[in-house]
Amino acid sequence: MADTTSSLAGGARALLLRGAEKTGKTERLVQRTAELVAHGADPVDILVLAATPDAARVLRHRLAKTEESLAAVEVTVPRAFALDVLATPEAQAFTGRKARMLARYEESFLMEDMKVTGMRPGRINGLVHFFYRGWTELSDGDDDWLIFAEERETHELLRRLLAAYGAFLEPEISNTAVRFLAADEDARAKASRRHVLVDDYQHLSRASQHLANLVAADTLTVAANPASASEVYESYPYPAGVDELMEAYDGLVVEELEASALPAGTVAALERLGALSIQMAAENKAVENGKVLAPSPANAAPVPPDELAIVACKTPAAECERVGLWAEAALEAGARPADLAIVVPNRTWERNIARRLTAVDIPVRKSTETSNIGGDVRYRDLCRAAQVATLIMLAADPADAAALRAWCGFGDYLTCRALFSELLPTCQDGVPLASLLAQVHEGAQNGTLASDDITYRGDVEKMSARLTNLAEALASLQGLTGKTLIQQAAAAVEVEGATDVPAIIAGLARELPADADADAVAATLWSELTCPALADTDGVALVTADRTVGLEATQVAASGLVNGFAPVHAFFDRTKSSPEKARTLLSRCAESYRPALALGENGATLLSFSTVRATDAERLGLSVSRFFIENGTRQARVARSLLIDCIEGEAITVE
Repeated sequence: MADTTSSLAGGARALLLRGAEKTGKTERLVQRTAELVAHGADPVDILVLAATPDAARVLRHRLAKTEESLAAVEVTVPRAFALDVLATPEAQAFTGRKARMLARYEESFLMEDMKVTGMRPGRINGLVHFFYRGWTELSDGDDDWLIFAEERETHELLRRLLAAYGAFLEPEISNTAVRFLAADEDARAKASRRHVLVDDYQHLSRASQHLANLVAADTLTVAANPASASEVYESYPYPAGVDELMEAYDGLVVEELEASALPAGTVAALERLGALSIQMAAENKAVENGKVLAPSPANAAPVPPDELAIVACKTPAAECERVGLWAEAALEAGARPADLAIVVPNRTWERNIARRLTAVDIPVRKSTETSNIGGDVRYRDLCRAAQVATLIMLAADPADAAALRAWCGFGDYLTCRALFSELLPTCQDGVPLASLLAQVHEGAQNGTLASDDITYRGDVEKMSARLTNLAEALASLQGLTGKTLIQQAAAAVEVEGATDVPAIIAGLARELPADADADAVAATLWSELTCPALADTDGVALVTADRTVGLEATQVAASGLVNGFAPVHAFFDRTKSSPEKARTLLSRCAESYRPALALGENGATLLSFSTVRATDAERLGLSVSRFFIENGTRQARVARSLLIDCIEGEAITVE
């Protein structure tokens, strides 16, 4: 890794607020912000960075509630701040790209275009994620980062493709902002704030940590729990950054926060999950060194106290009903819907629990309403939402290269990658993709395209038909605004008779003004897509474990805690994961549930089930201990999650 620790400290004075879950770090951060203003700081010269958009929203509310003037403080996430930096004309000249992040479905096309290397997809995927981690850890500043020719060539291809797409991947956003600000002192001065405060520093990537440190002019205040870091929003969180911070700032003041607001049972559960994560990492390290470790005695603790409820149900339906009764009881006892969080393993559980709660008029907030758009881009009927989003982006900017690439590839099993393997190198020479596509389309339409101009004639015909369809769709959107524009975009992307607005698009645009033009609609859509947050309403939060950081809930129920969900099925399948990889999967799983359990200030409940239909077990990827027949139906027996075993004191081994 490149030694960039010396660049961490500018002239700022630093304060580290260090403590475990629910020890008051965030509240102390709010107090610190109020103290700065009380001592003369201008609220507009204060930047507060949170680990997730939901955490940023809650922090924003808490600041405004503490002191009216604090409503003027900018509270955001590093990704959004970095994109604002990269949106300046100077940054766009530096990068040659728009300040726009690729959506997950757009990354699918990028990975297809990477296949021109001829390498196996698995090898490409491995290299790409190696690059991603290197970017987040600022390793690309080291000349010796890439050793082998294959690495250098693949990395160069990825860089050239991103230049042609004119957009950024999530792991490189903060990295690029750091490199730009480090290279341009004037830009750094404009981006800097006198006072920068960062919550949950350990959940940020190294690049985002450096970005926060880089723009702190006078003071830097960091709240962190180095013992708990998980991938809650940014790729590759970097807990070691806390130690680097302490090394970089000579006068750094450390304020230790120790008193936890959590019940003893929840604290014990958090400690055991932390011990499990440490144990798995230690065992992997021992294997590397040719040693064998015994199971950690930290897991051999007694059953947790009564404050932590562990509920075993027979079936998923019974578990769903128990969750519903739990929510009803909490609300009857005086809790607000927003005080409750229900952790779900997937969309199926979210949908079923939402149906149970709304049936008794309990409002819900679903994370899938603001999650990244998925779907298989090779089949038009499986990626309709992505097509609608792409059409809206093109309504705002018909020359958007990433959107054009996606539009032309939707519905083709190979995503027309053969054609784009010829076109994209020309884009990398400075010719816009929109211009190239227009030329090829015109030649295909009037028959002037020479036979030696393009090798893949079949792809040309598909692309030309898609561009004709695009022109018609864009014409139908002319002059439309707000949700009317979205409705027409959905109607223009008719797939098997479906013309309604996809639910995820409706969720992303839930607060859109009626008079918003195409630019505003696209900007709102992409902002919600790349920085997703739950609706700011009084509803029960239905979220996956990685979406719990920063929520205002004080009671939590974690559903679906069975093997196959937590940890995932690959953990149990040695054809898919070696013992070393399995330990890593279990460690990450344990860490991901720690923020969820930390919401249990007024109680935490862990639920599991033991019996599920065999067909459902296979579809959901559950780890089945045995199959049996019950009432004429084939059933599967599943075990409760290893996380519950760990919490109850059982030693966990991986072989």
